[in-house]
Amino acid sequence: MSTKRIRHSIDRAKYLKLITHVKSDVDLKEHNRIKLLRIFGVLYYTGIRLNEIHHINIGKLRELIAEQGGVIYTSKKDKERKLFFSDTACKELTKLIKHETNPLAQIASSWNKQTTAMHPISLINSVNKYMQKVLGAGHTSHSFRQGILSEMFESHVDTGTCRDFIGHADATTTLKYKVSTDNHIRSSLVR
Repeated sequence: MSTKRIRHSIDRAKYLKLITHVKSDVDLKEHNRIKLLRIFGVLYYTGIRLNEIHHINIGKLRELIAEQGGVIYTSKKDKERKLFFSDTACKELTKLIKHETNPLAQIASSWNKQTTAMHPISLINSVNKYMQKVLGAGHTSHSFRQGILSEMFESHVDTGTCRDFIGHADATTTLKYKVSTDNHIRSSLVR
């Protein structure tokens, strides 16, 4: 019998721990520090998949922020994906790109070229490895999706809205991301 591992969500406290570690990590080159801060910020505030980030350059992100969202093309099922940004997301993401002068610079650029996106598999492996180093096993880039959906469900956002926000075709898939926190479960006890 195989044991299913518990996957952990990224909440605000874990996001801040991750960001703090990136900022203080003396082993990171400055280019990689900036890249990780941008990647983690976009994942935290949008709930997009990590492999969707390589479709977004600085110019596109600025456009999305100005409109508080918009459409990106994703390679998953060759479709367009609608993104929505809160006021807080716009403010925080703007901080992450305000000094970038090249609109073609990629959010998830390769190690050597800012205008070339990193290969999706390399990107996923690198980011997940870094996250697990900082936060421990059970944390992956998908933990951001689970985290934002769990927070939305705990705030009583309806399933259809959550499905549309995250870009799922079927609400059943969205419900698989719903993970209650221990505190939420405790506060919901009736006896």
